[in-house]
Amino acid sequence: MADLELTIVMPVFKEGEAVEPVLRAMTAAVSAPHEILVVYDFDEDPTVPVIGRLAAELPTVRGLSNDLGRGVHNAERRAFGGAQPW
Repeated sequence: MADLELTIVMPVFKEGEAVEPVLRAMTAAVSAPHEILVVYDFDEDPTVPVIGRLAAELPTVRGLSNDLGRGVHNAERRAFGGAQPW
């Protein structure tokens, strides 16, 4: 994604299908060029397949595996390293 103005970081933990309306609402609400990084702690998280399905439809949504250790703090640290350069 080129010319991004905003990166939204969304740590998740076993959100599953509940994440879909939130991601759709965020995508619709943000008019600036953006990306939404959905950071998950482990591949078996039931949110991962939902992210994959939505990413195919919503190009601003991207899943990112947190390999720095579980928790919101590490998810945010991982996102800073995985965000698209501006």
